[in-house]
Amino acid sequence: MFIGVNILSLIPGEVGRTDTYLRETLCAIAKQSPQVDLILFTNRDNDGLFRKTLGGYPHIEFQRLNFFARNRYIRILREQIELPFRAKPQLSRLDLLWFPGYMALFLFFVVVDFIEKVKNVSLKLLWIS
Repeated sequence: MFIGVNILSLIPGEVGRTDTYLRETLCAIAKQSPQVDLILFTNRDNDGLFRKTLGGYPHIEFQRLNFFARNRYIRILREQIELPFRAKPQLSRLDLLWFPGYMALFLFFVVVDFIEKVKNVSLKLLWIS
């Protein structure tokens, strides 16, 4: 199983200890489920902490987006615009894209849904002809 984890909203020590909860959850997954591959989408605020904690596991990858999350408006824009492009190359491998910060990607799902519909229509056209 391959899970993408969007941790762009986490700022260590500033989000009500959510970073501790998530870090411990990811450590438990890494230790107890080595068959689960993870890709963590991080920002400049939390990348070092999560690499320090989880960087030793060969089944964990990191994709750092180059911005600070302290500015909420910038984070939301980058999350909605840049994250889909960073996740797209992994899309064929991803079984799950987890958003522990309660933020979903609006356009990402619209585009994926559109691509699936086009593939289905193309397959039906091939079947007819």
